[in-house]
Amino acid sequence: MSGWWNSWARDERGNALVEFALVLPLWLLLSTGMLEVGRGFYQAGALEKSVRAGALYLARHSFPLTAATITEAENLVKTGSVDGGGFAVSGWGLAAADLQITTLSFSVDGTPIPVVRVAASVPFDPMLNSLPAFVGLDGFTLTAQHEQAYVGD
Repeated sequence: MSGWWNSWARDERGNALVEFALVLPLWLLLSTGMLEVGRGFYQAGALEKSVRAGALYLARHSFPLTAATITEAENLVKTGSVDGGGFAVSGWGLAAADLQITTLSFSVDGTPIPVVRVAASVPFDPMLNSLPAFVGLDGFTLTAQHEQAYVGD
């Protein structure tokens, strides 16, 4: 019996396959996790850019802002175009997405300066819905805010 065991223990055929089978689940989890983190950074950057673009767009219009101008700015923030279209960040399609546009007024040496604030809160939309829940990161929300002083027409 020990002769069979010794010959089997010295046999190295298939070691690479066994090692690969042991490492594959961990490697897949790490690589998909890195993809999701990259997607999160991409969505956060796109949200920051769109909020800034919306605030700059509104800062170029006369105050008080009209309802049509605010609608165009909402379209610009959500889709990247004042006419609308597909969402710039896929989380805008989810029910928990929120966009707030407010106007403020600050006084500098007695001169009122109108300021527009665009704030957005968008749920993270992962590629694999089960992966963030598996590691306890479901319900992650991206937020961005930008304030811009009135620039003029």
